[in-house]
Amino acid sequence: MSQNLAVLSELTEKLTRDNETLIYNIDSGSAVGGGLYKDACIAIQRAYMPKGSHFDSHAHEGQEWIIISKGRAVFTDSTGDHELSAGGFIHFPAGEKHSLRTLEDTYMYGITVPSEEAYPDA
Repeated sequence: MSQNLAVLSELTEKLTRDNETLIYNIDSGSAVGGGLYKDACIAIQRAYMPKGSHFDSHAHEGQEWIIISKGRAVFTDSTGDHELSAGGFIHFPAGEKHSLRTLEDTYMYGITVPSEEAYPDA
């Protein structure tokens, strides 16, 4: 695991609170997650999606980065399919439609700049 992912893992352990866990309503499967940090400029969250789960195509008002810490997932955007595994990351510009499906039980971090309402409060 890269040093940056190790730091994010430590941050998650320190900030995890049972009352802040979110259950997402997604098209197939399930996802749980919660906010790690949020202000007017940036939002950071963590999420877990079991194998076979997926989010339908959607876009964000701000830029979004997804970092995979464990597992494998396929992200689809206007340029095609992108398979990511632990340590992989992908960037979506503001307004870029994208979807996601998990190939394994997958843990990930999401970052949006600027922050947006869809991301949970820390």
